[in-house]
Amino acid sequence: DRVLRADLELEIREAGIREWEFVGPSNYSVVSVTGADVSDYVVIDPEKGVRRLKVIFDKEVSGRRLLKVHLERNEPAKEGVWTLPSFSYPGSMVVGGELGVSANPGFRVSPSKIEGLAEMPLARLLKRGPNLQQAFRIRSGKWSGEMKIAALSQNVQADCYHFYSLQGETAYVSVLLNYFVTGAPVSAWELVLPKGIEHLGVDGRDIRDFRSNNGVLAVPLHRSVMGAYQLLVTYEQDASEALSLGGLTAKGVQAERGFIQVVSPEQVELFGITGEEKVQQLDPLELP
Repeated sequence: DRVLRADLELEIREAGIREWEFVGPSNYSVVSVTGADVSDYVVIDPEKGVRRLKVIFDKEVSGRRLLKVHLERNEPAKEGVWTLPSFSYPGSMVVGGELGVSANPGFRVSPSKIEGLAEMPLARLLKRGPNLQQAFRIRSGKWSGEMKIAALSQNVQADCYHFYSLQGETAYVSVLLNYFVTGAPVSAWELVLPKGIEHLGVDGRDIRDFRSNNGVLAVPLHRSVMGAYQLLVTYEQDASEALSLGGLTAKGVQAERGFIQVVSPEQVELFGITGEEKVQQLDPLELP
C-alpha cells in the first residue's frame, strides 16, 4: 500500500471556527480524520484530481488544534517514480512543516524532482517512523515531490548444521539452517530434499505451513524476513546399506556452508566415504 499519515497543527486566531476545509489527493482513500473536538468529517466529490475534506468540530474552537489524517492507496510497491501525495490549505495565512518518506526493506527511495522542499538530515525530523529514508522541510504550501523507487538485490547466506543419529538401520536427521538475509526480504524458503525420507517435520518462526512436492520443500512465512533467521528440518532416512549425508540443501542462496556430524549409541564405523571436494572430513574435536 501507499500510505499518507499527517499531523496537522492549526493555529486559529482572531475568531473561532466550527468547520475547516483542506484539499487532498483524489486517488487516495480517507481512512480517518481525528482530533480534539472533531465530531465528524465530510469527503466532497473529487474535482480535477483533488478532493476536498471538511472537518466539523462539535463546538467553536480557537487557538492550537491538532488533527491526525490517515489516507491509503492500494498500489503494490514496485520500481519506478512515485509522485508524493500532498495537501493544500486554501485560506491559510502561513503554511510550513516537515515531510518524511519511508519504504519497506528491499526498496531504496531517492528524490527525483522536488519543488518547495528542502532536504534535511533524518535525525532532525521531529517524528521519525520505521524505515525512514528521506526527510524534507516544507518551504511553502505549494510543494511537489517525485521519488525514485529502486528495488535492492537480494542476498541470502546459509550456515547449516546436519546432525545424524544412527540407531539400528535408521538415521534420525536434524538440520538446523541459519539464514542471513540482506538487500530484500524473503517471504518463503525452498529446500531440496534427499530421496526416500520419512516423517518430515519443519519448525521455525512465523511458519504458515510447509509442503513437499517433487523433492522440493516449500516453507511460506506469515511475514517477510530480513537479517537472521533459524529453520529446523527433521526427518528419518534408511541407513541399512548406505547413508547419503548432506542431502538437504537450501535453494536460492548465494552461499551455503556448515558441518555434518554423525553419532550413534552403538558401535558404528563409517567407511567408503565419498563426496565432492567441497566436503572435508574433520576430527570430532574440530567441530565448533
